Amino acid sequence: MTRLKLGRILDERPVKLTIEVSAPLHRKLLAYGEALARETGHTEPILPAKIAPPMIAGYIDSDKEFAKIWRSVETS
Repeated sequence: MTRLKLGRILDERPVKLTIEVSAPLHRKLLAYGEALARETGHTEPILPAKIAPPMIAGYIDSDKEFAKIWRSVETS
């Protein structure tokens, strides 16, 4: 089995954020949650609300141009 980019979901104190996604993206998130659950040994699928935050964080963390901007914001 291939390793998914997203690993275990950390249980951190959440901040509520409401977003809308397209139906096709929602179906993909549901499928990803099922695959991730199988890969990490969960008995139930992992819901999109738990998957989306680490995906967004990973995307932001991989953006080198944003990292430059963020460093300048943090030091101001």
